[in-house]
Amino acid sequence: MSAYNLWWIFVLGCLSAGQQPEPVAPPIDRDGQRFLSRVARRTVEQYVADRTAYSPPYLPPSLKGVSCHVIVTLRVAGKTIGVGASGPGAVVPTLIESSFAALEGADQDGTIPKSGGSSLCIEIEAIGDDVDVALGETGLNPKVVERAIEPGLDGFTLRGGGAVRTISPAELALKNQSVVAVLKSMVESIGQVPREVVLSRRRSVHWYEPAQGKPIVALRRGLVWVSPDEVTAEAIDAAIESLTEHLVQRLRSDGTFAYEYEPAAEQYSDRDDPVHQAGAAWAMAVVADRLSRSSLGSAADRAVGGMKRGIVSLEGVSSASFVRTKDDKNPSAVTAQLLLAMLTQEGKSEIRDRMTAGLSWLQKSDGAFVTAFPPARWLPKEDVYPSVTLLALAEAYARRPGKDILTAFNRAFAHYQKSFARQGDVESVAWAVRAFARMAVVSNRAEFAEFAMRLADHLMAGQLTTKNCHWPELHGGIVASPRQLPGSTTAVGLSALVDAYAAARKFGDEKRVRTYRRAAMLAARFVLQLQFREAEAYHLRLPEEAIGGVRASVADSRLRIDNSQHALLALMAMRDAL
Repeated sequence: MSAYNLWWIFVLGCLSAGQQPEPVAPPIDRDGQRFLSRVARRTVEQYVADRTAYSPPYLPPSLKGVSCHVIVTLRVAGKTIGVGASGPGAVVPTLIESSFAALEGADQDGTIPKSGGSSLCIEIEAIGDDVDVALGETGLNPKVVERAIEPGLDGFTLRGGGAVRTISPAELALKNQSVVAVLKSMVESIGQVPREVVLSRRRSVHWYEPAQGKPIVALRRGLVWVSPDEVTAEAIDAAIESLTEHLVQRLRSDGTFAYEYEPAAEQYSDRDDPVHQAGAAWAMAVVADRLSRSSLGSAADRAVGGMKRGIVSLEGVSSASFVRTKDDKNPSAVTAQLLLAMLTQEGKSEIRDRMTAGLSWLQKSDGAFVTAFPPARWLPKEDVYPSVTLLALAEAYARRPGKDILTAFNRAFAHYQKSFARQGDVESVAWAVRAFARMAVVSNRAEFAEFAMRLADHLMAGQLTTKNCHWPELHGGIVASPRQLPGSTTAVGLSALVDAYAAARKFGDEKRVRTYRRAAMLAARFVLQLQFREAEAYHLRLPEEAIGGVRASVADSRLRIDNSQHALLALMAMRDAL
């Protein structure tokens, strides 16, 4: 095993445990969860019948000796009608006490269904003992806290001045709250300075029963685990369909997409980004071309048409155009992604040729590409936008090979092979892989392929697997640093792996073909893990607003159009190539 991989194992172990004693969830297996769900539902039935507490006739051997805190949440159509908490104590009586408390709260509001609760969703969280976090001399230092708390898995307790504040793992995950922000609020609420508090963390077993007689659903970080065996053609097709529907629902009459939805707050943000709008239009055009449905064709025309209204001539350059944005920053990635969208559509090629010429004009004499059209010139994402531009030029070359584009790639290759090789950022490396791997395939240039595959190898070094991460729900995610939690950028990495796979096949590198295929399958598993599914929307009153979208990360449930765009493009490419 290489020293690099040993370092990953060491650091990820430290990250997951925060160099602290590991909290332990109560030992409640699947059978125990089913039994406890039945007890909770019997408690509901008896409470509705005569307001008395239910007493089970027996206790499974697996639950004997199990002691913990228990939180019971009752929901109707995603709406919380009652919450009860109790413990620590023996798990069954503690569960009954928590259920009874939740019912009393619901009864006061008159929200218990007249059916007696058979349609109630009953959510249960069994929480283990608190384990103190060694804060050291710095006290509640945010960096120490973030290393100690495993996002989505750990809740915590804060004690100081005789006051106690707690938040459960499930509450922290489902409310999409920042660990540091919650701790800051807790510290303020107890009126103690950070050096005078005690912090402990706790871990839980979390599940729900959607209705009487329905199978229980086990949750981890608020997610339903996707196993590697579930990464099938049928599962990918289903994910593509759900993602497509999600994006279509986000599409507005003017051709723009509702930018971001926060499921925890059940509201849309007023943020926006023209680069992400162009990317969503690109994804919509690709899926419309792939599925050949009139409704999707109309949606793609509306999205692309909305972006095309910003096309203007490039002053002083004949036969060249770009997309002007409302803020006049004019990122090159907007024009590049709109060109990628238009290359999938029928129609006159003149405007596509003008946009190709505009993108080519951005290249300087040393081979580098500036990242914006006038009046702007340099924008952030200097390491990403040039590769997005190069990918658009590669696709334009695939449809109409030309010496000018090949020359531009030769110059870019001479410039970027050194700078991109030094990049650690997942997004920048992934886009570079995509651009040069695609151009290698369409122009039959082996040196482009070798460069792209070297970058892909670098990308794979950051993929979480059973060898460097013991959290199965994170496997397949791609990160630049062991301290990061993997997120939706993995979808861009998946597209890059698929493109690298195509380049390896083209040039007969069978070892890399096998390696990239395995890595792509694992990355696809993680991307599927990030997609909001019906089983994970049990706590939402408006599940249709979230289902199909892709989370920012396993600890951030915000649904932005770029997250869904990248996932949709990646899964379509995966399905077609592999």
